[in-house]
Amino acid sequence: MPATAREAALATLSAPRQWNLALVRSFCAADRARPVNHRARGDMTLETIAETMGGHDRNHLEQVEEFAG
Repeated sequence: MPATAREAALATLSAPRQWNLALVRSFCAADRARPVNHRARGDMTLETIAETMGGHDRNHLEQVEEFAG
């Protein structure tokens, strides 16, 4: 993967990640503990969803690095 393509892929991942981080950081403890229903995973707390999002992001970063070789 050319350096410019790698940079473009990382920038594409970064924009929604930054938005999600700002959103999660705005939650108070009560918000994070609140139960919600995830369509595919069932009942979860917002904290668990935020943790899952972090792992999801890491997975995509690893994919970019793998393709960048």
